[in-house]
Amino acid sequence: MNSFVKKLIVKKGYVQMSNDWCVINVAKDFSKFPGGALKSSCKNSGERLREIIVSKLSCYKIVEINISGVSGYRPSFLKECFGGLVTKENFSPAELSNRLVITSCSIYDGFAPNIKKCIWNAE
Repeated sequence: MNSFVKKLIVKKGYVQMSNDWCVINVAKDFSKFPGGALKSSCKNSGERLREIIVSKLSCYKIVEINISGVSGYRPSFLKECFGGLVTKENFSPAELSNRLVITSCSIYDGFAPNIKKCIWNAE
């Protein structure tokens, strides 16, 4: 287990923020119904979630993103959100691999490889 995981404070089933780590629960903190790519097309866009992730990355060393509990993710949403961290926010894939932790329950596990592809294949 890496040292950042050990710094999490678990209290009554909720993971709380530490100085180094924070959690974004997409279903609770963003939307249970992620939409399309851009804010101009919907309020629950990949672009909007990307902005939230960037704000957390500016404050914390590690950002955990729990992708469980939503209706699903469109490829355009994932590309804009996670690929956009590379193409629009100038993070390197290597940096994101060290600073983002994607968690999910088993039925959402298939999205994690797609997120990784969006980051590493961003153009």
